[in-house]
Amino acid sequence: MHTFGISGLVYASLFALAHLTQALPYTTSTIDVGNDVQLAFLDSGPPYHVNHTPYTTIFALHGEVYYSPVFAKIIDLAQSSNVRFVAITRRDYNGSTAYNASEIEALSNGTAEDKSTFLQARGEEIANFIVRFANRKLIPPVSPDGRSGGISLLGWSFGNAFSLATIANINSYTPDVQRFLSSNLRSLILHEPVPLALGTPLAPGSWWPLLDTSIPASTQGPALVQWLTAYFQHGNLSTRDPGVLSLVLPSITRPPTVFNMTPSQLEGMTNLAPVAGSDGLLILNCAPQLEASYRAALFDTTVRAALPNMRASLIVGDASVQFGIVGFWAVQADDEAAGGGFVQFHLIHGLNHFAHWDEPVKILSLYENSL
Repeated sequence: MHTFGISGLVYASLFALAHLTQALPYTTSTIDVGNDVQLAFLDSGPPYHVNHTPYTTIFALHGEVYYSPVFAKIIDLAQSSNVRFVAITRRDYNGSTAYNASEIEALSNGTAEDKSTFLQARGEEIANFIVRFANRKLIPPVSPDGRSGGISLLGWSFGNAFSLATIANINSYTPDVQRFLSSNLRSLILHEPVPLALGTPLAPGSWWPLLDTSIPASTQGPALVQWLTAYFQHGNLSTRDPGVLSLVLPSITRPPTVFNMTPSQLEGMTNLAPVAGSDGLLILNCAPQLEASYRAALFDTTVRAALPNMRASLIVGDASVQFGIVGFWAVQADDEAAGGGFVQFHLIHGLNHFAHWDEPVKILSLYENSL
């Protein structure tokens, strides 16, 4: 089992912080995915323009703290592209069903099998959402040449833990769900998967504002928000040497993304409570299960054979906070160890962890090129 040196302290710090911050509710649609579970979502709707080429639907899963409205600028742009963008709100975040006591118990004190079952169930919920949304909205199936229509699954940041679980468990789903995904899933997009989503180690010496006792407790939260959304000037990333990473100090070349948000926008896309609950427990207690899920989704030949049309791409900005870059390196190394060619890698100059907010045109283009 991998040990994360700062995970327990981060969890404890965020537990205290979660009680100080409330996210604004927002109106959204929901889909019943079975077992009395509802998943909320934001939907760009079909593209406005008339195009003889069927559009592709991208289903996106948000990260930790920042939930579906973080994709608002992509959703707006999608309406004038040939993409329909659907941002799914994960459970425990605003509008979706909270986890019940037995599910939290599985994360807190469950066996290894309990924790694997938890991830499998989350994957099944997301797969059911996709199929039920497709049937309800009559989205275009994949075209005969496989170059348009169909669907893509996108994970951003910690959301990759859930997109990867959806793929990893393909062979456990009902036959109709398996058939739909096998026929229509064109791509899996990993946008800055953080190590904690992959079950892999953080960089040595990783720093986190909530752990710095020199920062007053009342300002640790705002410090975290600014720091995560900042731009960083790292060294030569091709070396894959953690020593070239700027672990603490952001660059002054560009203001953090948070300065490109209004207070109401920021409040409307953040919810800290799951970090002290389900997300925190998943990170703290389920690293082996997250790692097994990640490896199965990308490198298990049985899983990949069940999804013959799926290409996998990983996107990271070279000015991102170090977590996304360390995740990028981990997947690169594992892809090489597996023989190569399982994942396509894109290191983009000048982008940070919140590029879908600061540079939505560029990011949507990258998403489209990954289909």
